[in-house]
Amino acid sequence: MPSGEHAAARGGDAPGRPGSVTGLVVRHASHEDVAALVRIRTHYVLHTHSAFDTVPPSRADLDDWLTQFDEATAHQLVVAVRDGEVLGYAATLRYRPKPAFDGTVEMSVYLAPGRTAAGVGSALYRELLARSAAHGTRTWLAGVALPNDASLAFHRKHGFEVVGTFVDYARKWDRDISTTWLQRRLPAPAR
Repeated sequence: MPSGEHAAARGGDAPGRPGSVTGLVVRHASHEDVAALVRIRTHYVLHTHSAFDTVPPSRADLDDWLTQFDEATAHQLVVAVRDGEVLGYAATLRYRPKPAFDGTVEMSVYLAPGRTAAGVGSALYRELLARSAAHGTRTWLAGVALPNDASLAFHRKHGFEVVGTFVDYARKWDRDISTTWLQRRLPAPAR
């Protein structure tokens, strides 16, 4: 599954904080969540340009994809759940497979249809940023397929800054797609 794709998401704070999304639990994803992940991902594959896949994922695809995430590393997959329903997911993925990039991850977030602008995305990102920072992440990257003003605003809200745009570098449905890349960094440690 390609990374760096983002659904529009904005609003609220993480559970237990002022402005929290009532009853929302953000936790590490498990294989029991795969059916919900397939439903969410399929929506974006079939109805948006933000997922660069052209064929919806199968359960086997996402079961396999899930194996790259581990709570004991910076590479995490979290889900937001309320009353047993998965409302969205977010991931920190390996940026490049070289040790020099161990402190950098690529972030991705997808919300169930109808769950945007309700604080779910913010709850997912706050939890994911904290988890990955605890495992040594210093730089977070995110790619937003254009146009998507809501996702750009969402990432800026979470401390990301625009670093550049790849113009017409992907193609889906006979349409060229540009992607703006954003970066969030921790301050450099004192020497």
